[in-house]
Amino acid sequence: MTLLGFQTTVTGDVAVVALSGELDVAGADLLEHELTRISADHAPGGLVLDLSRLAFMDSTGLRLVVLADERARREGRRFACVRGQTDVQRVFEMTRMTDRLHFVDSAAEADSVSFELDLPRELESAAAARQAVDALSGRLPEDQLGDVRLLVSELVTNSLRHAEMSPSDRIRLGVAVSDDVVHVEVSDPGKGFTFERRAEDANTVEGWGLYLVATLADRWGVELGGNRVWFELDCSPDLDAAA
Repeated sequence: MTLLGFQTTVTGDVAVVALSGELDVAGADLLEHELTRISADHAPGGLVLDLSRLAFMDSTGLRLVVLADERARREGRRFACVRGQTDVQRVFEMTRMTDRLHFVDSAAEADSVSFELDLPRELESAAAARQAVDALSGRLPEDQLGDVRLLVSELVTNSLRHAEMSPSDRIRLGVAVSDDVVHVEVSDPGKGFTFERRAEDANTVEGWGLYLVATLADRWGVELGGNRVWFELDCSPDLDAAA
């Protein structure tokens, strides 16, 4: 019988729990106790579950991972999982938790946030994009996260309404967060557009979406013949406090 093992290290404001062995009902209470202890004793800005050495995980283990993610969201902390071996990762894929959880290739990667998402030409894609941005919860102050969600929603909606894409085309959302800036871009394979008016002027801009982008973003632009719109927000001075 292979028992669950784990080792916890805390570096800066990030706690990493490296799991090994098998995560099932026999080890669930031990891991849950450890995660509660970490939250109480260290109050980390980020929590990483390293699943790379875990040999087995069933639905009991899946539930613990999802609950840890929910707790981190409530408490405004970053949360990530280092990808597990094939059998472990398959559990996340079958339950579609790969769409909800933030996976990285190493614990070191967890402190930087970047991801890309391909969205179908469906009205629900604006909501899916906002949900993806929620992975930044705990990394950004609440008001700035709200700005990113709003602008992402506007740009994805613009693609859905105006790009004249085919049913098989996809909208691509790219997000990257560093210590200094949040960079977001939305692109599509549609016809593009020519932007000639000042977006900062609500009386002349064609549509409110770009007006909101121009108003809230520190920098923004249109590239590739109107097929890609990007914006940047400077990270707030109290970012570390928010984490």
